[in-house]
Amino acid sequence: MCSKLDLATLRVRKDVNELAKGKFVCAHATTQIEFPDGVDNLLRILISISVGDIDSPYANGDFQFQFDIPRTYPFHGMAFLRRPVPVWHPNIDIHSGQVMFSILGKDWRPVLSINTILLGLQVQHTLQGGLYFGVEFLQHPRQRLHLANAPANRSHGKRERELEHDIEHMTISKSMDCEMTDEDSDHHPVPVFKRHRTFDDTDGGSLSGENKPRILLMGLRRRSGKSSIQRVVFHKMSPHETLFLEGTNSLDIKYIANNSFVQFQIWDFPGDFDFKDDLVYGGQLVNEEMIFGNCGAIVFVIDAQDDPYSEALTRLHDTVARAHRYNPNVFFEVFIHKVDGDLFISDDHKIGTPSLIYSFYIFHLSFILQITEEIQDGDLDIHMSFYLTSIFEAFSKVVQKLIPQLPTLENLLNILISRCNMEKSFLFDVVSKVYIATDSNPVDMQSYELCSDMIDVVIDVSCIYGMKDDGDGDGLAYDSQSSSVIRLNTGMVLYLREVNNYLALVCLLRAENFTKQGIIDYNIDCFKSALGQVFSK
Repeated sequence: MCSKLDLATLRVRKDVNELAKGKFVCAHATTQIEFPDGVDNLLRILISISVGDIDSPYANGDFQFQFDIPRTYPFHGMAFLRRPVPVWHPNIDIHSGQVMFSILGKDWRPVLSINTILLGLQVQHTLQGGLYFGVEFLQHPRQRLHLANAPANRSHGKRERELEHDIEHMTISKSMDCEMTDEDSDHHPVPVFKRHRTFDDTDGGSLSGENKPRILLMGLRRRSGKSSIQRVVFHKMSPHETLFLEGTNSLDIKYIANNSFVQFQIWDFPGDFDFKDDLVYGGQLVNEEMIFGNCGAIVFVIDAQDDPYSEALTRLHDTVARAHRYNPNVFFEVFIHKVDGDLFISDDHKIGTPSLIYSFYIFHLSFILQITEEIQDGDLDIHMSFYLTSIFEAFSKVVQKLIPQLPTLENLLNILISRCNMEKSFLFDVVSKVYIATDSNPVDMQSYELCSDMIDVVIDVSCIYGMKDDGDGDGLAYDSQSSSVIRLNTGMVLYLREVNNYLALVCLLRAENFTKQGIIDYNIDCFKSALGQVFSK
């Protein structure tokens, strides 16, 4: 039996108890957890997962994974034990146990632009038995069960032939009908009268800023984290402090104006807000047309740890349909939040290792993809993006879509880095660390984080040594004279220059290209002048 000091075993027991409560139960997959060594060793787990007949790369797949959990868990991740027995799925490497694209021979990555039809067709062929990828597959018993049902088999054969036709013509078709799942179709009767809610106009927000771009924050009531994201990004709140935030009970409008170039409103809606309600803000009735009509982007936050996702996806589907009715040009941004929490222990487990949590993660990500296809199967021409990255980078992408001068800014940055032999450049909002523009070179997360951290370093050092006393005791840690050079031991140089009020240009270049700093400063001054002309028009 485990000792009281065995923290890993205690943590595993806690995790298993949460699983037993049905927290991670989903309609399209059945999971069974066993301990091969019994209660004497709870650190070895055998997991069996069976996926239903759904349109995804994992349709009808049976998975078995075995894990050895180190005694340093949860500070160190679980180790996946490769098993010699085949897994009933063509997209599992039999020899390594890695989830992969068998047609490409590449490891799985959580990318949303996957041709699920081709992979789903591959699953059906393999389950029927035969030699595939050098491995002999017997006919799967579940496949025989499907074949026994003649009407279902005819329907399936028709769908399969249609898929084969689409694949031959190199098209990516949508195989889902515009239907809701059983969970989605269940709804409670709505009373005839409308409920009435009154929200206060506080904290500087108002409905009058209609000429400013507007971002709507929406999610579910179970603490999806949308308000925490806003506080961390735009109000400098520590992520740990957000644990003590109360849920959003009323509409909260914030006006963001950190510099003269980027100004917009953020409308944070309560998670339990129902479009059937009357919404009154500041004594004024706000209808759906007012909400969506002048909206630039809708950020819908999904808690990655709040499984099942059916309720969140149903709300997303309803929001998209309503918003598109009043504003066909609105951008839909889906933040899959909290993937860096306890459920997703490390990047290796999120991306490369088919662990327990990662298996759940992939199944539900595939489900999200299906909802996207369902929305696009209709006549809606929508702009929808999914984000699994840093909330700062994700919000950067959202804010950029609200800046009509973005192509001009990117062109100016491209000219700057080509003239100065720079590797990468970002135009940062200093207060929020959101970058409003970057050059056309691919964004490397490590480079972005270095440039973002540099802003913190400059502000912190300025607060200690560089603040200018203006006579009344108030000084600015960032002004028109702010600049910084940081030389890395990798031979790279980080260079920060102020280009406008609380707007900074952060560049990454090689040390040998920084020898003539005067020429670089002259080019940046030209960029600064052009930047002012762009936004003055």
